[in-house]
Amino acid sequence: MKEIIRVESKRILSRKSYLIISIIILIFSIFNSLSSLRKYNVYDPSGNIIIYSKDNLKESKLDKHNKLLDEKTIKEVVERKDKSKYLYNSNLVTLIALNYEKKVEDLTDKDISNFYSQRVSNFKSMKIKAAREEDKETFANIGKKLNTPIQLGYTEGWKNLNNDMTDFVTVVIFIIPFIILSIFGEDPKTRMKEIYTATKHGKCDLVKARIITGFRVGAIIYTTAIFIFSLSKLLILGFKGANLPIQSSVNYFFCPYNITYFEQYLINVVVGFMAMLVLVAITLLVSSVSEQILSSAVVVTFILGIMTMLPNNKFYFNHYFKNFVPYSMTNFKHYYLYPEIYNVFGKIIPTYTLVTLVSFIACIVFIILTVVISNKKLSSTLK
Repeated sequence: MKEIIRVESKRILSRKSYLIISIIILIFSIFNSLSSLRKYNVYDPSGNIIIYSKDNLKESKLDKHNKLLDEKTIKEVVERKDKSKYLYNSNLVTLIALNYEKKVEDLTDKDISNFYSQRVSNFKSMKIKAAREEDKETFANIGKKLNTPIQLGYTEGWKNLNNDMTDFVTVVIFIIPFIILSIFGEDPKTRMKEIYTATKHGKCDLVKARIITGFRVGAIIYTTAIFIFSLSKLLILGFKGANLPIQSSVNYFFCPYNITYFEQYLINVVVGFMAMLVLVAITLLVSSVSEQILSSAVVVTFILGIMTMLPNNKFYFNHYFKNFVPYSMTNFKHYYLYPEIYNVFGKIIPTYTLVTLVSFIACIVFIILTVVISNKKLSSTLK
């Protein structure tokens, strides 16, 4: 069976094709990273650059700017001891301002001492989504367990990487199905079906090999794309800050989960990988039924199109179905900015954990259906 997998893999993804795909991903990743870098230019009111992005990031990376978001730091910001427009200071001022409905310079000593209590109050006022009202208070209590005071430091590489993964991963997992469409298609040159079904266990071996090939090719493309994209971002914007909490970012200050940027990255990669596996499994099922590349492509395109057009105004529809669709799974920001509550056997489970488990089960179901249908088709062909 190893030989079948080798031949099928080469047929679906040759070295030349793999190299071309990798080069395209590399070019896009570098361009995307350089675009992110340009956002750190600081301008004056006239539109002239007063701090270039490289200087801005270089200064903000210095260890002397690492600090705890405690009363002392907040008080220094209120007193405007540092009036620089460098990234490290502007982020700090914005982060503190998020927690109040008044200007930073108007904060009193009481406001400063109650900084994290105010954060919990703000968190409770957020629109937490839950199927049961009694779960909201339970989930709100999770926000109280945040490790405080928050450690601040340079995190732009990881922050941009995690933020930009939503669109990038979505594009990658939508391309992979079209690459593997021909796995169950007829190939007169290799005549794999005729060769291997002539042997005693050839029929089962061919079906298993083709399924493994589909997931293997998908995994190779996905991991290659993630590796190139991640390395490009981090090489240009910096590797520092992987161990800092995501609450140190303006975007995720009200996130209730105690996770670091690296943990967030791993969650995104794993969830995206599971979304890719589900799409591969669906593609294998469709192509095993059709055995026609063109008709399979039409069906897969239709399925992907439907995923992107699902309505977003029905809570229960989203909660119990849409959140588990591959296209919605890759909306990573949703897991941290707009957390939903899933109560499973009396235990609160984060959305990203549940969608991973459900995706695994769905993938197994699709694989079983593909095996059954493919074996039946081969049996009917050989009669």
